[in-house]
Amino acid sequence: YDDDDGDEYDDDDGDEYDDDDGDDDGDDDGDVEEDDDYGGGNEDDDDDYDDDGANGDDDVDEDIGDDDGVARNDDDYDYGDRENGNDDNDDGAYDDDANDDNYDDDAEDDNNDDDGIAFNPKYNSLKNMATSEKRFDSEYFTVYQEYFQNEYYADTLIMDTFTGDGYWGSKSREVKAAIISTTLQTSVIWMYTLAEMADAISDCEAKRGYDTIESHEWDEVAALIIGSLEGRKEGGSDDVKDGQLLWNLGNMRAFEFGRANKKGFAKSNEKVLNLLFSGKGQIETTSCNNLKDTVQRLEHLLLIPVMQSVIEYARLNESRPSMGNSVEIAMGEAYANAILPMVQSYSQPAADVIAKNMLVNGVGSMVPDGAQAVADAINVVIRDFGVECQFVGKRFDIDTCKNFIPNVQQKKESNTIHSNTWTACVVLALSSLMITL
Repeated sequence: YDDDDGDEYDDDDGDEYDDDDGDDDGDDDGDVEEDDDYGGGNEDDDDDYDDDGANGDDDVDEDIGDDDGVARNDDDYDYGDRENGNDDNDDGAYDDDANDDNYDDDAEDDNNDDDGIAFNPKYNSLKNMATSEKRFDSEYFTVYQEYFQNEYYADTLIMDTFTGDGYWGSKSREVKAAIISTTLQTSVIWMYTLAEMADAISDCEAKRGYDTIESHEWDEVAALIIGSLEGRKEGGSDDVKDGQLLWNLGNMRAFEFGRANKKGFAKSNEKVLNLLFSGKGQIETTSCNNLKDTVQRLEHLLLIPVMQSVIEYARLNESRPSMGNSVEIAMGEAYANAILPMVQSYSQPAADVIAKNMLVNGVGSMVPDGAQAVADAINVVIRDFGVECQFVGKRFDIDTCKNFIPNVQQKKESNTIHSNTWTACVVLALSSLMITL
């Protein structure tokens, strides 16, 4: 540890801590002990972490080591110019060579561009999910494309916000983070999950003649819905801050809207989990028609926590100045954008109410009609999403079921409704006649 001052830590006494290159096993970094292979002596011939040239350990001609103190054999993160050309020369995670590791930022012989945002095509990225051609495989992608008049609707919003363009690009860092992260969690992940489910259907139909097939695409669907941070426990992590995807959003909203099951996670997620298991079995037995029904139900059910989020942020944003620098307004708009095209496909008036109250439309206040009006608009289309209003629930005094007529009562009451309407019209006409006389 020291500098030849003769004490017990100096580097000329030949002990295991010295930094000479003599007959012991010491190193010259002053930190580690015998045989740790971090030193500057000639003893470390197998770890690829040292920066000497002894025994071919990290020279650039014949070894597999690096000299940046970070990388190991064949990882393409090291510094140098080895004969096989697989390392870079920027000492960082993303190199800028034109070789074979797909992390560079040139436009030559690999799959990357020169915009400085590199990726490895072996792995998916959020940007790829937001722009992938696979999205066209989902029956609902054109609904969103036509609504926003832009096939890259989510990516455009995210990148404009990153680069300081558009309405949200001029807002604070916290607001930008809110609009981006919420758009990723909902619009991007949900649509790409639909694309993966469509891929699973196509694979199932292509292998109808097989006795049994594997369900890799369906495993990807489950991963996109649940994620890895939820852990292995049924229902997910006990800490709602662990997850980042739609599964986590469902659990978080379930506690707020009183929609958790006896096991402590969202009732909507319980249905999602059952459908995931059903889909896996249907793929493995090539029951492709049943798989289509399962996918249809999942596509809608995954938006239940997003609908709950729209109601929650209608409550939080009511009477707020619409042009304010508010994280809640940004998140409310992002949640609304994730469901508006679907809602519009079932009811234009319901979509108009949600857009009027949840989107920033200029000077004025947010949610001018009140949060209950937003819940009522969701009520109008909730059956089209395959559930009753009870799956959405109630948040304080905002009740999605307030003006809800169950299916079993709808037909029974339809004649009564028409009869009451006719009676009211007759009474109104007679009253007018009496006033005239």
